[in-house]
Amino acid sequence: MAYRLYIGLAQTEAEYQARKPGWIAIRYEDRDDALGRAAREIELGAQIPWEIAGDDGSTLGRSEIARIVRVRRGELKDRPKVY
Repeated sequence: MAYRLYIGLAQTEAEYQARKPGWIAIRYEDRDDALGRAAREIELGAQIPWEIAGDDGSTLGRSEIARIVRVRRGELKDRPKVY
């Protein structure tokens, strides 16, 4: 199963939804790799991780990503950097 991470500059959920069709998602084979990238983006403060979408239709929204990163920060930071 593959996961797509949507990150980018948008100030609101509405702006994100409007821009999402033009964004290129970063594809990962493992959800934790996508969460690791999201953790690094949160730490850098450069871009906002908005969504992780799985091929099975599952999604993690911005608030859920932030919660998981807070809980698992150390574990996720140690994951290999897959770009």
